[in-house]
Amino acid sequence: MIAALLAFRFLKREGTPDEPFIFLALILVCPPKVSIAECDETTAVDVLSTRVASEIGCNKGWQEIFARSALKEDLDGGAYLKVICRRIRSDRP
Repeated sequence: MIAALLAFRFLKREGTPDEPFIFLALILVCPPKVSIAECDETTAVDVLSTRVASEIGCNKGWQEIFARSALKEDLDGGAYLKVICRRIRSDRP
């Protein structure tokens, strides 16, 4: 009940029920020579992305997926991870 109320308030503030939003989680593998503030899609060594239902989803579950992937070897050289969460309209391709 509380979650439904919060979701309703969120949609009213950020959009309408006719224009719901979803989130795009971007996981960036950033080289050690690039500062955290400067690391984005253009400066990252690798970029993974997936659609998620909420801002919480941007930071949940991807750690395990990354740890099981071949990309984890990029971290051996001092690279680090950065997550960006973007709000997009759900009707956007």
